[in-house]
Amino acid sequence: MDTLGTLLADLAAKGPERPAITCAGRTLTFGELDARSSQVAHALVRDGMRPGDRLAVLTTNRPEYFELLFGAARARAVLVGLNWRLSGPEIAAIADDAAPAAVFAGGDQRELLPASLLDRVVDLDTGYEAWIAGLPAAPPDTAPVAEDVVLQLYSSGTTGLPKEARLTSANLLYTPRMGRESYRMGPDSVNLLASPLFHIGGTGYGLTTLGQGGHTVLMAEVDPAAMLRLITEHRVTHAFFVPAVVQMLIDQPGVADAELSCLQVIAYGGAPMTEALLLRAMATLRCAFLG
Repeated sequence: MDTLGTLLADLAAKGPERPAITCAGRTLTFGELDARSSQVAHALVRDGMRPGDRLAVLTTNRPEYFELLFGAARARAVLVGLNWRLSGPEIAAIADDAAPAAVFAGGDQRELLPASLLDRVVDLDTGYEAWIAGLPAAPPDTAPVAEDVVLQLYSSGTTGLPKEARLTSANLLYTPRMGRESYRMGPDSVNLLASPLFHIGGTGYGLTTLGQGGHTVLMAEVDPAAMLRLITEHRVTHAFFVPAVVQMLIDQPGVADAELSCLQVIAYGGAPMTEALLLRAMATLRCAFLG
């Protein structure tokens, strides 16, 4: 049965020059994503990562998150997404539960980490490229299986401490099918992703198009003006927004005159959408909505 790593290898073999992820003006092709994910896997194995070990990631949305996800899967390790919106003590409690053997953090998020983890941090802004430099672009001989846990996320903790949710390769391999059958995506789709990757609404939704060989336009944060620009620039066909973001987008100056004919489906969720807002959004953005 396929794994997350073999899925990426197959996509890279079919279209190595196809755009996989664009973020902040930089585009990774599927060939580059495949090679860099293998370098991550080799670096993890080199550093003593064993099957089932956890690596924690604390950062706003960036392409390295997907490199680490695919690389961890190839090394049979588990990526733990940490919520950078939490306080330091809340992150410390989750880290204590996950017990990561390695930590990857953006420079702005590093200060949220507990002192006990600082000796094992790879800074994504200043140390990551050196960490993977010179390593092979082919996967290591680690023999992943579909039942391997590859992703560990945490609940919000509204009824107590945050609780872990473990996802296997087989679980995540369902997302491209969901993209095809539910969101009407395909290999030529362009998906705008602004939801945080520490949430399944970010990582899972992101794999719906990426896992089919389509193009994912990744945003570090919600910015309605930038969204309009990116939709037009990259001919975005799909997106997922919470209703509050839909409201901000249709209230953005210039939206009525923007060239949005590329949009096909906007999915929404996470909070109730009023009928008035939905009807106004459909009229303004002129595409299908899926809730």
